[in-house]
Amino acid sequence: MKRSSSVRGRFFIIMTLLIGATNLQTAIHYDEKCKDNCQGKTIKRTEPYVEIDANTGTIIHGRLKHNEGPVQLIFVRKNPFKYNYRFEIQSAPLSVAIISSFLNLKPGFSSTVSSIIGQELAVRPAPPGPDCPGASDEWDKLYKAAQPLTAKSAALKKKLEEKSKISDSLEAFIKKTDTDWIPREQCEEVCRKADYLAQNLKELIELADLTKTVQELKANTEELKPLIAAFNAKRETLKGEDATDCDVAEELKNINNLFTDIANHEKAVSILEANKKASEQMNRIVKSALAVDHPFDEEFSLTDDTGNSIRIFRTNLREDDAKEQQIGRTIQIDVGESPFSISAGIGFSTIEDKRFIRQSFVKDGMLGARFAEENKSSLRPSAMVILNGHIEHFSFFAANDATFALSTGFIFSSRNNVTDTEFIVGPSLGLLHDNLFLNIGLHVARVDSLGGGFKLGEPIPANLPDPLPVEKNWKCGFIFGITYKLR
Repeated sequence: MKRSSSVRGRFFIIMTLLIGATNLQTAIHYDEKCKDNCQGKTIKRTEPYVEIDANTGTIIHGRLKHNEGPVQLIFVRKNPFKYNYRFEIQSAPLSVAIISSFLNLKPGFSSTVSSIIGQELAVRPAPPGPDCPGASDEWDKLYKAAQPLTAKSAALKKKLEEKSKISDSLEAFIKKTDTDWIPREQCEEVCRKADYLAQNLKELIELADLTKTVQELKANTEELKPLIAAFNAKRETLKGEDATDCDVAEELKNINNLFTDIANHEKAVSILEANKKASEQMNRIVKSALAVDHPFDEEFSLTDDTGNSIRIFRTNLREDDAKEQQIGRTIQIDVGESPFSISAGIGFSTIEDKRFIRQSFVKDGMLGARFAEENKSSLRPSAMVILNGHIEHFSFFAANDATFALSTGFIFSSRNNVTDTEFIVGPSLGLLHDNLFLNIGLHVARVDSLGGGFKLGEPIPANLPDPLPVEKNWKCGFIFGITYKLR
């Protein structure tokens, strides 16, 4: 019999150790996973890769142009405890993307449970046995009725203290994570606290039994009032030794304090109920964040020969009816080589810029006005955006560092204080591995010319009002420009 008991004892000890070891391994595994998430080890970086801040759209690592793919795209610094992220990546064949890009250039928690629990809710020792000989029946009834209620109140207070600890942890967690991103030195701690909340937030949500317990305890405590009244009435009639021996003032005070305790219990539960919606919301957020393998980073792959338009969208999970908002600008990442490129710079055109005016003159002793022009210029600078089609690569300063291309594009000129879109077509020479282009071509623009059949130098009829009659007609010229590659 003793041997059997000894075997069972050893078995119990072994099982306890195994369970403890399992829990320890689980904790260690989680800590390692959390640490790997915080340090970005859950996603293996392989060149070429691009890292983008998910909260600003800023490129932290990598380039916008890659000659070969695939390219690893990683969004980092996510805060899954506050935001939901959506990454929109539109991919197209690189040449199509570049041409399309060129054509588009035309112009909370307000109160905590602990603040209530801390008010006169210390566990009080059970009152000693009845000691009021002259009113023993009344005291015995009151004492026996109050004893179980005192014990229930103490147990309820302990439960509320546990919930207070979780509530305080949740409030601290909300404040800690109320930021765009979590620094890596804080991330591991935040992740462990999130795991603690994921396991315990149900205590702030499942409140039905707690509310029922408080209501029952309050009703039972109310039943003490007639017993207290009966005892006090009897005690007032005591005289002599009976009055002296009835020394239960401290015990009676503890019983009366039950009413204060119940009131504080009700306040604590009401705060939990008021914050229940926020607790449910954070419970969903935390569990959703911890359900993915890498909550702080997200990975995509950009295939070869593609032009990729990338947009980041973010929604605040802590706001009711929050609207999704785009973060930063649209990012363009090109992967592969294309026979097209976009360049921009400045050009000088032979098309003259004219403005027609009234010019005073004297004829036969009489003062008059005639048609004239001003601001006549033979070479005029203008902004230009060019689409270059690469025809042939050859060596100039280094191997295959130059390109012969056919180009077309837009010219943006201001004529008579009006900006208009003009056009260019012609050959180009790409230098420095197509980073710099020398463009020359036919320039087509609409320019002012004198209308109404009038000619320069003719007298202006006296009854002709301003502005002078002007027509816009297409005119051709030549333009030379220097542009720098944009894409």
